[in-house]
Amino acid sequence: MIRSIAQLALVEQGQPADLTDTDLVARDVLAGGPLAVADVRHKTYEILSGFGPGGPFDPSMPPRPECPPAARACIDVGGKRAWLQDGGRITYGPVPITTGKPGFETTLGSHRVLRHVRHDHSRIFDSPMPYSTYFTTSGMAFHEGRLDEPSHGCIHLGHHAAAQFFDQLRVGDEVVAF
Repeated sequence: MIRSIAQLALVEQGQPADLTDTDLVARDVLAGGPLAVADVRHKTYEILSGFGPGGPFDPSMPPRPECPPAARACIDVGGKRAWLQDGGRITYGPVPITTGKPGFETTLGSHRVLRHVRHDHSRIFDSPMPYSTYFTTSGMAFHEGRLDEPSHGCIHLGHHAAAQFFDQLRVGDEVVAF
C-alpha cells in the first residue's frame, strides 16, 4: 500500500513512478512503528519531501560487486539508492535518492570527495543545497533535497541521510556511481 501511495504521489507531480526507490520509502514510513491508515499518506509525502526519519542501517543488503570494497559511498543510479560502507560492509543505508534528470544525468564511475559546504546554494539553478558533499569537479554532490523531483546531476538525499553523508565522508574518500 505504501509503495502505491508513493508511486501515485510521484505520478501526481508529473514524475515517473520509479523516480526513487519506493521500497525504501515504504521502509522509512514503517520505521517509526505502526501508523493509522490516515497517517500513512502524510508520512509518505513527508519522506518524499526530504523530511523522513532517515535511512536505518540494513544489514540484510548484500555487498554489490559494482561498488568496490574500497569505496566509502555507493550510488546505484538505476536502483535509486545510495549507502555508506567501510571495507565493503554497509555502515549506513541504503537510502532512497533521486539523481539527474534527462540532459543532466549523474556522472557514473569512480570519484573522490572534494569538499563539503554545510549551507550551499546553487547560483546556476537558484536552489538550496544543504549538507553538500561534492564529488566531481563539475559540481555534483550529495545534498539534502526532495525525493519527489529529479536533480541536475546531484544526488538528492533526505535531510537525515544528507547529514550522515556530510558527517561521515571525508575529503579524498572514494564515491562510486554505477
